[in-house]
Amino acid sequence: MALRNGGIISVNEYAGKTIKEATEYANDGGFTTRITEENGKAYMVTADFKTNRRNFGGKDGIVIDVYGG
Repeated sequence: MALRNGGIISVNEYAGKTIKEATEYANDGGFTTRITEENGKAYMVTADFKTNRRNFGGKDGIVIDVYGG
């Protein structure tokens, strides 16, 4: 499956969506996801880098940051 936007990240595509909505949107675009931070608490994550993964930072269930890897 081809990645949406050629894999380019636009925070505006995700920011403001619920984590569930953002995850579904990312999955529909060919990406996998994980939550790396929520409500100021950072989670342990693996150090591997995947070009088809989106990492979400959230607050109160809403995406406030997204980055690749």
